[in-house]
Formats: sequence, structure tokens, C-alpha cells
Amino acid sequence: RKQRGCERTAPISQAAPQEQALPHTPGTPPRRTMSTDIDYWSDSYRSSIDDADRLVTSLGACEPDERLSIIDAADAKLKRAGGIKKSYKLELRLLRDRELKRNYEESLRELDDRRDELKRRVEEHRERTERSTLLQETPAAFGEHKGNDYYLDKAHSLQDKTENTLERTTQMIEASKEVGASTLSELERQQDQIKDVSADIMLIEDNLSRADRLIRNFTKRMMTDKLIMGFAFLNMCALTGIIVYC
Repeated sequence: RKQRGCERTAPISQAAPQEQALPHTPGTPPRRTMSTDIDYWSDSYRSSIDDADRLVTSLGACEPDERLSIIDAADAKLKRAGGIKKSYKLELRLLRDRELKRNYEESLRELDDRRDELKRRVEEHRERTERSTLLQETPAAFGEHKGNDYYLDKAHSLQDKTENTLERTTQMIEASKEVGASTLSELERQQDQIKDVSADIMLIEDNLSRADRLIRNFTKRMMTDKLIMGFAFLNMCALTGIIVYC
């Protein structure tokens, strides 16, 4: 039995900020401790790229049915590295020391070059694996030839599937048309209701205006009646005075 020489997942090294001295390695900025956030993001970015590199390297010894899953895992690692890069660059902008910042920028460029190269290799492996899988699904890839009837049956089967798909699509379009027609009818009904409400509002406004005019006229009449009563009272008082005087 053939032994499989690859792993589905690569070990993930978790770098956490802690106070410990680390040796300087080529391609990384010199540092004394892991006490800063930028060191944490730098190590996380490098760790994700290393994990993706191990996965891509292991593709050469993998079984064909395992390659797609490993390619997807490597692609996920590279995407995660892209997210870590954003935090890394954000912390890099806050760095004050120019020399140290320049060293981190050089390290970031090297890691970016590695990440771009890994992305290119992953895409190449994906295209090669998908092409190989497509060829293996055809009988000719196994040295078989099943005749024209086999291929005609396959063509008819594909045509039937296409017709079924088109029929379902047509049914969905008809259902959408019915929904659109019912929606349009409902909108027209609501428009008629809005017109009726507008007419009622105008009638209410007319009634309110008429009531306002009536109230004003009634107020004027009350004032006139009070004046008349006042003059009548004065006349009575004058008449009473004349009678008493005489």
C-alpha cells in the first residue's frame, strides 16, 4: 500500500506577545523583546506564510484526491495572512523610530514577495489539479473508448438537464411576472385610496374654513349685541334720572 507523504493541515504556530529574548534571523528586523504589538503581528504574518509554504511544498507527495483540499487550506492560510498584514501595516505606521521602521518595512516587502509567489504557485497547482481531474473523468484518459453511442447518450443527458434547467427558469420568470402584476394592481388600489383620502382631506379643510368664518361672524354679532345692550342701559339710566329730577 502506497504511503501518503503529505498532511492535510500544517501546524500553526501561535505567536503571543510576551517578554522573552529572541535571536535575530536574516530578513527580519532586529529586536530585543516581544513586548510590542508590531512584533506579534510580524510573527503572525510570517507564521501564516510559513504554514502556507509547507502546504504548497507537500503537494508534490500528495495523492490526487487530496490535492484540492490542501490547495484550499493553503489558500485560506494566504487569505488569513492578508488580514494579518493590514494590522501589521497599521502598527507600522505608529512606529516612531525611523531606522527600526525601515527594517520592518524591508521585512514586510520580503514577506509580501513570498506571499505573492505562494499565491501564484497555489493557482498553478489548482489549475493543474482541476485539469487532471477533468481529464480523468473522461474514458479516454483511462485508455477506454465506449463508442459513439456512449457520447451521444451523454450529450442527450446533458441536453435534457439543460432543458430542465431552462424550464425551471421559465417557470420562475412566469412566477415573477405574476408577482409583478399583483404588485402593480395593489399599487393602483393604494393610489386610488390615496386619492380618496386626499379628497376627504380637502373637504375637511373646506369645512374647517367655513366653521372659522361662522365663528368670526358669531363673535361679531355678540359684540354688536353688547353694544346695543350698553346703549339701552344708558338710555334707561338717563330716562330714570329725568323722571327722578322732575
